Amino acid sequence: MDSSGFATFEAAWNNFHSGHVPVAHVMRLAKLQHWQRFHSLPASKQYPDTKEEMRTVIARANAMAYATLGREDAWLVTYSFEDDHFIEPPPDADIRRWLEKSEATQKRRFQRYHMRPTGMAFHDDEDDGSWVIHAAPVRWGDRRFIQLLREIALDAAQSSWLWMSNRTGAVFAPYDGGADLFLPTAEGVDQLRARWRDWLPAFPSG
Repeated sequence: MDSSGFATFEAAWNNFHSGHVPVAHVMRLAKLQHWQRFHSLPASKQYPDTKEEMRTVIARANAMAYATLGREDAWLVTYSFEDDHFIEPPPDADIRRWLEKSEATQKRRFQRYHMRPTGMAFHDDEDDGSWVIHAAPVRWGDRRFIQLLREIALDAAQSSWLWMSNRTGAVFAPYDGGADLFLPTAEGVDQLRARWRDWLPAFPSG
């Protein structure tokens, strides 16, 4: 990535969000400033059932991504989870095939977007394991991430994914049902709330 900003994700993240974990739901629970959630479908419907609804999901995701990231250098970020005390059980054939297929699918995602370990890892006390953070330099494009957005919308992406601006630290974090935006200023949040009033959750908690 040709950038006059931060050369590594770790440097960029620590400049903007030091002390926080680059995992969307953890960021939201940490009550970061200037957070706002928007929903992907009318009436806060969670999953698209038709092609038209999926087009709405993708259109809203693109609008939120461009508002957050622009067309500038950014980082695509996800994680792999490592259990500290994992002892592999002897699964039956069906479970083993499902696990192998899931691992192969996630590996292809990592290859598709050139995800690399960042050297950042965070311990998860509740799950007795660690999030190992992976990132790749990207720029947002209308069509480049459609497949990943579809998988996220259907809760089939196997881990949370987010994009962070390399210049401002703004974060776009889609999930099944909408997206969490973490913006640099309260004014930016207010502007997007006014722009997409119909996309707001009925309750502040999302």
